[in-house]
Amino acid sequence: MQRVSTRLTPSMGVALLALFFALGGGAYAAKHYVLTSTKQISPKVLKALKGRTGKTGLTGPAGTPGATGPAGAAGAAGATGPQGPSTAYAAYHDAVLDINTNLFANPATVLTLDNLPAGSYAIQAKLVADSESSSEDYTSCTLAAGGDSDQSDDYLGTGATGDSFRAVFALQLVHTFAATGAATINCYHSNSGDLSFVKDVKITAIQLGSIAANTAG
Repeated sequence: MQRVSTRLTPSMGVALLALFFALGGGAYAAKHYVLTSTKQISPKVLKALKGRTGKTGLTGPAGTPGATGPAGAAGAAGATGPQGPSTAYAAYHDAVLDINTNLFANPATVLTLDNLPAGSYAIQAKLVADSESSSEDYTSCTLAAGGDSDQSDDYLGTGATGDSFRAVFALQLVHTFAATGAATINCYHSNSGDLSFVKDVKITAIQLGSIAANTAG
């Protein structure tokens, strides 16, 4: 017949202690004896209650980088920067230019401002027209740049009102050149053979950022 061991092992002690508390021993112990320190418990019981430290987990392999996301929406436009410096181009001819033979059908080109780079310009011109005609002599000059132009005229000579022999013509326009361009002044008068001339001819072209408007009034 197999002999049953009656030796109390730590695990059996823990089990019996748990059973004791489950059957009401907990209430009795709580009433008659309160544990306030682990020193009051047998080292063997503490050892049985303390479990072993588990194994440290292994670090998994590094993940593969995900795909690049779509590009974000474009940001708002920045503030307009300051206006850059303007560039001025100029040409002049101060000496007397004879236009005696230059009538309406054959105007004389008295000055050209060429090699203007592509871009927008405000162009101004000035000259002095003179006629020594003994009768009324109509004199006209035109500033032209591409398809834009400005014209100034006067009646000169002894037959003119107040016997005016001389007048100052002022001309101006704005124009945008798609490619390198030029501004010219052309003049003619009406009385063939009479002494007629121009002098102090000047053209100034100032390059602009843009032309906002160029409309007829």
